[in-house]
Amino acid sequence: MLEGPNHGRLFIREAPASSPSSATPTAATDRPTDTFTQLDLEQSRLWYQHDASASASDTFRFRVDVPGTTTEGRFDIRVFPVSYWEPFIVAANKTLHVEEATSVVITNEFLQVKLQTSTHRQRRSYFLNKIIYSIYT
Repeated sequence: MLEGPNHGRLFIREAPASSPSSATPTAATDRPTDTFTQLDLEQSRLWYQHDASASASDTFRFRVDVPGTTTEGRFDIRVFPVSYWEPFIVAANKTLHVEEATSVVITNEFLQVKLQTSTHRQRRSYFLNKIIYSIYT
């Protein structure tokens, strides 16, 4: 590896994970690494663990050495906040009343989607500009 991740680390899982979500490294089955093989990738043994910082992405640069040739590359990682996986609910979906030929503001009193369990202000702020409503015809 030419340059490791800035917001996490790579480790090799020596024993198979009991499930894909069991990515918390343990001393008994995992070791931090800055080298890995194609076989590690094919056997799903290379894992990335994020460091819980507020970063939305990470990356590492690598070099592949095969007898007679070398190539370099970059691997990008997109980091989602924990709240991204929390379910959204429609908190408001009220009928809007409007007189003919007039306009009315549609506010969150009438239409609102929010996270079901999260009340954390930082998470709420993160999603305010990320929720996009699409109109289907």
